[in-house]
Parts: sequence; C-alpha cells; structure tokens
Amino acid sequence: MSENKQIGDKYGIHPRDVEKIRFAFDVYDFKGDGKVDAFYIGDLLRACNLNPTLKTIDEIGGQKDKGKKMMGVDDFYPIFKSAKESKDTGGIHDFVEILKLYDKNEDNSILGNELYRLLTNLGEKLTKEEAKNLMKELCEPEDDEGFMPFMRAKFAFDIYDFEGKAKMDMLYLADVLRGLNLNPSLKTLDDLGMTKKKGEKSITLEEFYPIYSKVKKSKDSGSFEDFIECLKLYDKHENGTMMLGELEHILLSLGEKLEREEVDMIIKECCDAEDDDGFIPYEQCLPNSKSNTMADAEKIKKICDIYDWDGKGELDMFFLGDVIYALGYNITKKICVGLGQTDERDKKFAKFDDVVKLVGEALNTKENQGGPADYMELCKLYDKNENGTMMLAELENLLSNLADEVPKEDVAAILKELADPEDEDGFFPYKPFVDRLCAA
Repeated sequence: MSENKQIGDKYGIHPRDVEKIRFAFDVYDFKGDGKVDAFYIGDLLRACNLNPTLKTIDEIGGQKDKGKKMMGVDDFYPIFKSAKESKDTGGIHDFVEILKLYDKNEDNSILGNELYRLLTNLGEKLTKEEAKNLMKELCEPEDDEGFMPFMRAKFAFDIYDFEGKAKMDMLYLADVLRGLNLNPSLKTLDDLGMTKKKGEKSITLEEFYPIYSKVKKSKDSGSFEDFIECLKLYDKHENGTMMLGELEHILLSLGEKLEREEVDMIIKECCDAEDDDGFIPYEQCLPNSKSNTMADAEKIKKICDIYDWDGKGELDMFFLGDVIYALGYNITKKICVGLGQTDERDKKFAKFDDVVKLVGEALNTKENQGGPADYMELCKLYDKNENGTMMLAELENLLSNLADEVPKEDVAAILKELADPEDEDGFFPYKPFVDRLCAA
C-alpha cells in the first residue's frame, strides 16, 4: 500500500485508484511484457469505473487500430487522471433528463422505437445490433402501446425487497407504484391484490411488471379537472373560493380518507391562508394550468439546448420539426415550414424564447397533425380488394409524392423496417404498417 501511496502522490491520484489501474493493466497486458496496446485505453478506463466519451478517449491517446502505439503503466497513470477529471461524460441524471424529453405521457415511459432511435442516431451512436442487445438486456418489456418505463420499475421494486430474496411483500404495493409516479385508487390496489398485513403474500419482479403496466393504463384515477369540479360544488359564492372547514371535511371523510395529520400537512403545504370568513381559493391547492405551460416552455428550451451545437442560445431552424417531434407531437412539415423551418442548415436561427412561441403556434394551428385513423382512411382509398391490403408500389408513391414528401431512399428504409413483405401480386397488409409507423 505504501508503494501505491507513493505512486498516487507522484501522479495526483488516490492509492485505491492506483491499485485498480495496476490490476486492470495486468489484465490487458496480454504478452506479459508490461505493455498495453493504446487501442485498449477505453476498455482500461472503463475497467477502472470511469465512463469516458469516445471524444475524450481520442484526445488522451486512444488508438483506432491495434499495434500503432504501446504504453507502460507509468504512461497510463496521467491518462487515468486526465480522464477522471474530464467533465465530458454523462451521468444517470443527464440520461434521465434526455429521456424525459420523449416522455409523451409524463409517466416515466418512452416508446421502445424512440429509445432505439436515440441509441442509434444521437451522440455516440450504437450499431443496430448493439442497440437491440442493450435494450434486450436492460429494458423492461414494452406494453401493448409500445411504451417501456425508463426509470426502471426494478429499481423501485428492489427498494422494497427488504430481505434480498427478489420478492416484495404486497403490503407495499401502493408505495412502490406511487414511487413510480402512479396514483392508483384504493379500489384498484385492492383489485390487484394488495394485502392489509405484512407476510400474507409476496410477488416477484416478473409478477410485478403486468401490475405496473395495468395501473399505468388504468383510468381509475382523478385528474386536476375532476378535483376542481368536485370543489366547485362547495363554491357558494361562485368566485373560486370555499370554506377551509369544508375542504378539511372532504379530505377526512370522502373517497380515500386521509388521516388528520395528513390533512393538516396538506393544508399547511398547499393552501393559502383563509380570509376573515374562513374561505380559501381552492384552485391554488392544486397544480394549475399556468405551471404546466411553464413546464412545457422549459422542456422546449431543454430540447433546443440539445440542438444548440455552438452554445449560442439559438436553434438552427432546420431542426424545428425535430424539436416539435421530440415533444411528442407529429406536426406536418407544411406547418413547420410556414413557421420558418429551413431546408438547409445554417440558413436561419431563432432564440429559444422565440422557438417556444413558434411551438405554441404550431400546436394551436388547426389540422396540424395526422393520426392513425387518418392514415388508415387514406390507405383504404387504395384498398382495391377491400381486404385490408394495398399495393406496396402505391404506398411508395404516396410517401414519395404526397403532402410531406419523403426522399426515395428514406421511403425504401421505412418500408424495409415497417412494412410486411408483399405477396405475389404486390399487395401487403397496411394496418400493421400504420401501427408501426405511428409507434415509431
């Protein structure tokens, strides 16, 4: 250990890191001559629990081909130090923030196809095979609509696996689901088998997945509008106020009743002070539409920041459609072009605040997007046999020449990826294609 300390002091790294480096270095010293090929610098750093980007690896001497450069362990110590001090790396919070931009339902889920697209097209791109293997290994199953949770249900499940037996007591079902930002009613929880006492029933992670998926799709939960409508029944003056005592009564006695201390905490945290007559403005107790609008603006700016390669606080208008798509909307190209989207890069730029306004205009434009039903109706016009099929050549023509024209090479890639094979007469079933297209 004293030797590790001496080396650490010399190179400015911790003795524990010295031990890690020496062990990892020996693993990659295939010939036993105290040398490692610089081709393996990235692997060495990752073996030492660092997560350098490809850019960082290139900058500190990583080689793309074997045999070009060899290094000794003394050469690697400063490389390790440089990589460890580099800020050019992402952490879990960064990754989660990016995935949230594609969280259309705001329930910590993302379409599997969108995650695949991110992995294969953005940043340090993975090959299709690498992305598929990664998702197979790490992702939870997609639900019926193609969504998968990206803040893993397994993480929440493991927290309540107190005995480390890969099982969770059903007494904690509500806690796990609420930890995953779901709000199931007590009735739903009872229907799913939540127990009243500890030790009555336990489930495995595999048994939890379908429960989680079912609750996500359940409509047995109250929304902002439902709560407001309920409180309006107590709005005697029709001025957006109600008596604080009546709100306490509702929370204590109706629906899923709360305990006294829970009610006191909610009122203290969420409600404005009552006036001289005992009234409070009830809408202030719940998240309002203004805060949601602010959240959308922040989300738009975060997406713009991803496309702001030069850090100037401006968006190249070539990417306006991509920003809107990342928000979960399928705005037509015609509308995007009308708002200033360019056909080439570096032609026009817009400040982030201006982009927020443009997105608002796009969403408020009538007939701004098409949905699965629209696409199905269009395909039916070409369904000559009235059997759910159309000619593949006609679909190619549609995509290449109508509305938002798609380049022919892109059409070929889309059909290869999403369309079933055509039969001997050139027909194929169009519904599966539309389903995959709208999920992509």
